[in-house]
Amino acid sequence: MDSTVLWKLSYGLYSIGVMDGEIPQGCIANTVFQITAEDMLAVSIHKENYTHLLLEKTGRFSISILTEKTPVRVIGRLGFQSGAPLLKANCAGHLICTITGSADIETHTVFFARVTQALMDEPLPVLTYDYYYNVMRGKAPKKAPTYRGV
Repeated sequence: MDSTVLWKLSYGLYSIGVMDGEIPQGCIANTVFQITAEDMLAVSIHKENYTHLLLEKTGRFSISILTEKTPVRVIGRLGFQSGAPLLKANCAGHLICTITGSADIETHTVFFARVTQALMDEPLPVLTYDYYYNVMRGKAPKKAPTYRGV
């Protein structure tokens, strides 16, 4: 099987934010997708990410839709870590979501959520994983679904 064909799938890059008490936490996700025409979406998070634990605990999260102006260092800080602040600059929009269910997918959990608030931000091109990888020369951590071990 030629698994490199999976690199042709289109992804965006998003900052997923969740509160740990009074402390904002977050990580980068590339799998956020709209499920219904109204207000339902899904996000996939690796089970070993601290953000995953907080999503299960709080049932709420935010999504910052990154743009091509987002610095690589910001993405690297959020990467497969938690503890970085939520993003306010270089975002096309922000969503506030409440988790309505989930599905266990081996290494990840897909969280289903209802969008409770949606705010448009900067009218800039949204950041795709293809742009991040090929133009910005970014990398994905080994546990990311888009990791390229070449």
